[in-house]
Amino acid sequence: MAIKSLEELNALNLPKPIHEQLAAALAKNHKPGSAIPVKGSLRRPEQDAGAELIKWVDSLCYMAPPLWQSDSEFICVGDYFAHNANGGARSAIEGAILKGQGVRKGWPDYTLYIPTLDYHGAVLELKAEHGGKPDAEQLEILSRLEQMGYKSFVCWGFEDAKSSIERYLDIDR
Repeated sequence: MAIKSLEELNALNLPKPIHEQLAAALAKNHKPGSAIPVKGSLRRPEQDAGAELIKWVDSLCYMAPPLWQSDSEFICVGDYFAHNANGGARSAIEGAILKGQGVRKGWPDYTLYIPTLDYHGAVLELKAEHGGKPDAEQLEILSRLEQMGYKSFVCWGFEDAKSSIERYLDIDR
């Protein structure tokens, strides 16, 4: 694939860091009719679904049922939802640093720190909508977390993740 103009680049709707890097290269090296060669796929459906999920979660507030207090509480879900940045290509040095800080292979992508009457919280492994499947190590970790009282989900795409969170929180949408 080759990108010849800023218009072509903008039409790809890429994640911001990739877009910025390619736009800088295009501005620096652009000669009329020349192109920037791009290796591999620029489409990152799992990351796109994750970005859409975070945007939705950050906008989601609901009246939570009482657990320890006598009244219901208005909760903004994004305040209790986090991405566990375990995946992705890294340099050997960066990988060693992160491993030393506790990054674990196979750990779920997201954690929701809102308890229900049945669970301490929820963990979510997000896959591309028409993408891969969790590996054996990921399934083992999800199973162990389920045994420890965390609801575990494997979701394919944004809509599946959204409906899983709504079911977990017992939100009628």
